Amino acid sequence: MIRSATPRALRRALQRAGSSGSASPFSSSSSAAATSIPAAVALIPSPSSSLSSSSSLASSRSSSSSVLRQHSVPHPSRRSLHSSTSLGSAWPVGASAGEVEGESSSSTSSAVPSSSSSSASGSGSANGNGSSSSTSQDRRPIDLTDAGSSRGTRQKLEMPKSKAVKSLMDLRDMKKKGKAIACLTAYDYPTALSLRRSDIDICLVGDSMANVALGHASTQSLSLDATIHHCQAVYRGLFSPVLSMSPDTPGAPILIVDLPFGTFHDSVEQGVQTAVRLLKEGGADGVKIEGGKEILPLVRRLTQFGIPVMGHLGLQPQRVASTAGYRLQGRTADEASLILEEALALQEAGAFSIVLECIPNKIGELVSQQLERTVTIGIGAGPMCDGQILVTNDLLGELTSPWHVVLGLEETGKSTTTTTTAAELLPRLHPSAPKGPKFVRNFAEVALQSMSKSNSSSSSTSSSGSSDLAATAGAGAFGLGALRLAAVEAYVQAVRERSFPDPEREGYKIKGDELREFVRRLEGMKNVKN
Repeated sequence: MIRSATPRALRRALQRAGSSGSASPFSSSSSAAATSIPAAVALIPSPSSSLSSSSSLASSRSSSSSVLRQHSVPHPSRRSLHSSTSLGSAWPVGASAGEVEGESSSSTSSAVPSSSSSSASGSGSANGNGSSSSTSQDRRPIDLTDAGSSRGTRQKLEMPKSKAVKSLMDLRDMKKKGKAIACLTAYDYPTALSLRRSDIDICLVGDSMANVALGHASTQSLSLDATIHHCQAVYRGLFSPVLSMSPDTPGAPILIVDLPFGTFHDSVEQGVQTAVRLLKEGGADGVKIEGGKEILPLVRRLTQFGIPVMGHLGLQPQRVASTAGYRLQGRTADEASLILEEALALQEAGAFSIVLECIPNKIGELVSQQLERTVTIGIGAGPMCDGQILVTNDLLGELTSPWHVVLGLEETGKSTTTTTTAAELLPRLHPSAPKGPKFVRNFAEVALQSMSKSNSSSSSTSSSGSSDLAATAGAGAFGLGALRLAAVEAYVQAVRERSFPDPEREGYKIKGDELREFVRRLEGMKNVKN
């Protein structure tokens, strides 16, 4: 460790250096003094040494600085530093431009400056600040290119660009063009990946997770913290960085999350705070709120702050206790008129979309036609809404009731033919197991049937479906992830083609006299507006 030098010790060292001749030790003509300069300089205290005598240190540094300027002594391990700061430099501190570019140390930008190029005034390889002056070549930034070609050609490294995230404007354009909007729910990471890959337009983290994912009897038991937890998992799946590296990946859907029961009922301020938490902590793009006229102040406040809001009319699961269970809504002219009135009010309040659940097909169509700026998303509301949504667990036919476990699976292996397909050999739930709502289609079965047809046509030389299934079982060709992805893709295709829902088997009707009365009232509203 270098010992700190006092001014007295420094003077003694300089006197010993000049004792051999009459010339001053600071004279450039004295060789003895020149060779002894490093010994004197070595006694200069380092910046990390003790600061007990700051005035003495300042005096010694001033004296040594004049010595260094008159006698530039190169050090073999010293590397040229750029005049710019380390943060502004394109290469590491202490490395020369020639070393970064792979050049030899003997090039024009050598890291070791020559003593002959130094002058007593401090110009040349060492400036007044003690760092080497950089040239234009030294300042050239590193070219991040691929120089692996034998010809030395350089190819720019570019990150692949994925499609942009979908927006509310895209939804309005789809409504104008008559293109059906595809929406699904997601509560976990794998499902979110499937939705992103299948070109879903809206991903809803719905409060139905309380029933199908958490095992609660109703959606009223869902907490805000649980909603944020699941929303974060869905966000990580939809916006995984790996998906952005593929140009074939569809654009990310709009992420909407339900306001849980009891998190917006006290006041508008409570609802705003809940929505802000869902956006900031959960990563959502907007929120969905169940209710009609009573939530209009909250919808206005949120939309004024730029938070997208989706409404929910018709059957509202958070209010099933007051509607005598999960029953069809809008069955009469009065109920249908109320749905239309509240839908128009939500549009004026700024809602970008409204979910219409479990209402007659014709009512869903007429309400959708009256809304110019707000898109309608139907679930059991007929095929003529602007879009469709289902609970993903329902379209996959997952176990959502303990009775599925109690009843077990349907017995298999009764077929005696040798042409049994692989799809027919897959397990099925017991026929007496609980069924989903009328408007739900099992798209997992649709995907299996489609794959079975394609496999049977491409493998006509096979003797039995059992051998086909056994041959592919160990190759990783089939799995729950593949089935989920195929089912979601089949759902999106059916929605785009408007073949789902089927108006007869998967929809609801309204009595003729009630429909005529509703149409009469609708015409009266148009006349008043005109």
